[in-house]
Amino acid sequence: MEQNQLQLVLDKIAIQETAVRYAAGADQRRWELWEQIFTDPIELFLSPRSQETRKISRAKWIELEKSIVESYAATQHSLSNFLIDIDGDKAVCQVNVQARHFVKDTESHDGYGYYTFHLIRTAQRWKINKYGITLRAQDSNHRDNLRRTMKIVMENLQ
Repeated sequence: MEQNQLQLVLDKIAIQETAVRYAAGADQRRWELWEQIFTDPIELFLSPRSQETRKISRAKWIELEKSIVESYAATQHSLSNFLIDIDGDKAVCQVNVQARHFVKDTESHDGYGYYTFHLIRTAQRWKINKYGITLRAQDSNHRDNLRRTMKIVMENLQ
């Protein structure tokens, strides 16, 4: 295997690990993982259709997401089918997500879609500098929760 091919494989593994750290950080309430994987500031896609984005400081984004995620009894963000394109020190990772938000032990609100992570290579690791989620299907409870969540997010991005 040539050095360039080996580096490509290593980069793809590191990028996949970054996405997994995103999910694990939320589900295990390990917010220090998010401090490691996000740039400061980060850019958020507000709508997959419009591609409109807004910037927010890493600390403010983590605090905002922490308050939302920790309002649930548990969450589970299962990731699969990683598509990773690398161009030098920039990359895009599109990964399917099955997001479950448990209100109680047996009651969950479910959404299905994919994350699009834009990443840059730093001296330490690959970091997410821009991202968003595109939902393809969700139950009505998840839709209602998402509306409330987006209202909170938008109020904090103004």
